Amino acid sequence: MAESLQEQMAMMTMDPEDFISSLTPHLRARVTELQTLQGQHDELEKAFRKERAALEEKYAKLYAPLYADRAAIVKGEKEVALPEGETAAAGKPEKGIPGFWATVLARAELVQNEKDADALTYLTDITCESVSGTSKQPAEDGGEATEVETTGFMLTFTFKENPYFTNTVLTKSYHMLDDDEPVLERSEGTEIDWKPGKNITVKVMKKKPKKGARPDAKPQTKLEPVDSFFNFFSPPQVPDDDADMDGEEMEQLHEEIEADYDAGDTIKTKLIPHAVAWFTGEALEDEGIGMFGDDDDEDEDEDDDDDDEAPPRARDAFADAANQEETTAGVDYVHIRVQQRNGKKSLTTVQGLKKSYDYKKVLKALKKEFCCNGTVVDDPELGQVIQLQGDQRKNVLQFLTQEGLVKKDLIKIHGF
Repeated sequence: MAESLQEQMAMMTMDPEDFISSLTPHLRARVTELQTLQGQHDELEKAFRKERAALEEKYAKLYAPLYADRAAIVKGEKEVALPEGETAAAGKPEKGIPGFWATVLARAELVQNEKDADALTYLTDITCESVSGTSKQPAEDGGEATEVETTGFMLTFTFKENPYFTNTVLTKSYHMLDDDEPVLERSEGTEIDWKPGKNITVKVMKKKPKKGARPDAKPQTKLEPVDSFFNFFSPPQVPDDDADMDGEEMEQLHEEIEADYDAGDTIKTKLIPHAVAWFTGEALEDEGIGMFGDDDDEDEDEDDDDDDEAPPRARDAFADAANQEETTAGVDYVHIRVQQRNGKKSLTTVQGLKKSYDYKKVLKALKKEFCCNGTVVDDPELGQVIQLQGDQRKNVLQFLTQEGLVKKDLIKIHGF
């Protein structure tokens, strides 16, 4: 058995041609036939992609006048008559739908702070269009670079005059290499022309003069970046193949690039087509809260031992279960696992937390603490499971124990 396994492992390290040559004649013939079938499948898939692109272009043109009408109503350029029997509210009527897109983005958890929210009230429309072009790619053998086709999409954000920046239009584009499986080549955003003192992507930090400095010495100031929706327009860049980065830096950059693309794709595929449902909140019921599809159908814990006469209080972020008496007998372990995806990307899962905890609030705290994306999924066997981008095992272990959610000896860490 050991020899058989060793032979199999040795065969798996062979080049494809050598591997096929090592097979018996009958096996080689069957594999060759499978390759023929695969070639036919690939041709059909190529035709499917071409027809799908044409169909998407056709319907984009049909959607366009609907989006234009929506924009006119939101901006107040097109008035809508009141339903029969309804009378206008007293006072001067508001124009359009104030804060429409700010609300849409806030419901999708893309708004990071109050300044974001205020600046986005001046956003009047978001549109999307396909883009195509070419890009020079280095040859694998070190020869002359070749031009390859690129595809992608561009998001256009239209603003009215506002106190934050002079731009009336901000764009964000994603360019993919036009391969069987599109790969992000680069993303580009408009440089924002901030008005003096209005840049909400940074904060000014003042440092007192050193001891012994001149009496009239002024405090030193430096700018520190802060979380903001408007960082979306300064995207992380795909590194060159010869970039001098260690594994951890490379993984973090890949996670940032993936998060950036996820945000753009969410705006393109969810928010623009279904904006009114996000504005009203209906989309939260249909797709789950936030841009990562958190499940909103979880049961609330009905056990409440509070005295009926006690005043109502807000529920603790991680539920009241942390105050309950615990014993090791009968308590399940919490399992933190990491899974490799697509060769480079990884996913951390957290399974086994108490059912009485508010998983969404735990997730929200983890995402904020470790600047990563994530979601809560319902597994038919495991129940609710938290998923986080990247290898967050040590971070999650530290968070759960420091917050008192789980005892360290009840946590099991698993590898790939």
